[in-house]
Amino acid sequence: PAPAAWSLDRPSEHLESGKKVWSATLQIPPTRAAAITFDYRVPEVVHKRGNRYVYRLVVQSQRKARPENLTIRLAPPDGATDVSARGWKQDGEALVWDRPLEGDMTLVVSWSR
Repeated sequence: PAPAAWSLDRPSEHLESGKKVWSATLQIPPTRAAAITFDYRVPEVVHKRGNRYVYRLVVQSQRKARPENLTIRLAPPDGATDVSARGWKQDGEALVWDRPLEGDMTLVVSWSR
């Protein structure tokens, strides 16, 4: 339903506080489960700070009686060393964030080359 209606297989998007926001609505019947997946590439999302590269993801959510689970898989680039990813778990070559989404959060991963 609007305002989160998809067009041309893409989610609705708009700006909030200068940040791009993707919106989607899931209609889930009682006792059923559902999921939505976003695979995306954002040019110049990684910034260099001193001798480290930093990826920062801001996740905003609406509070719910039963929060949904958020799973994020992030593959650091080839050659990344000294990876710092507080709260993330290693799964092969990827980092995984898998927790209930209980409020807004900022996730940061950094590395050296």
